[in-house]
Amino acid sequence: MRASPRAPSRPVSGHAPDALGLAIDRAAGARAIGGNRLEHHPDSPRALDLMLELIARASRWVHFENYIIRDDRTGRRFAAALAERARAGVSVRVLYDALGSLGTSGRYWRGLRQAGAEVRAFHPILSRLPFRIIQRDHRKLLVTDGTHAMVGGLCIGDEWAGDPERRRRPWRDTMIRVGVLRRPRWIGRSPGSGVAPAGRSRPTSSRPTRRRVATPPSAWWKERRDVPAYIAPWSY
Repeated sequence: MRASPRAPSRPVSGHAPDALGLAIDRAAGARAIGGNRLEHHPDSPRALDLMLELIARASRWVHFENYIIRDDRTGRRFAAALAERARAGVSVRVLYDALGSLGTSGRYWRGLRQAGAEVRAFHPILSRLPFRIIQRDHRKLLVTDGTHAMVGGLCIGDEWAGDPERRRRPWRDTMIRVGVLRRPRWIGRSPGSGVAPAGRSRPTSSRPTRRRVATPPSAWWKERRDVPAYIAPWSY
């Protein structure tokens, strides 16, 4: 399955010309970017295995974000894969939601940091801004080397992996694998300015929440101390 033709370089008024473009425009206020190969993975255990394969093949950097990352058998598989890449010199960055992953032990995160990974919590529970507790990060995203990604609804835990020996069926969630990412480009606003950066087209919609589909690793969380630039919304 392929995305619709490449988005034009200039703003286009009116509705998108096809059903996929119209759906994306309504859901995200953005237009599809052509050239990306999409694969639908509705089988949760297989999707988890594919994510681990992408991590294992990463040679430059890994960006990993999820609402729930558990310290169980499945979570430890991911910790081992991320730690191995970090020890090999790959830049590994992990962002987890502090509330969604509340039950995950501090030892789990320390192990990743000791291996060389950067680990941060989205909106820690104990904060000088207590009302932030209602703002949570429900995104589930993996990007490796700026060329491959997986995004969808799959969290990291045994519930999604299942356990055939105990006759526990996995929870079903859908993931989309994006292969051979196009050159990173903006599909929304520049942080705080309301306009796209120099050389980029402005968004076609005035909706407040926009994000990039990819970013160089140096810009991963330059927006905020606890929020990476291309993962988090730019307006709060």
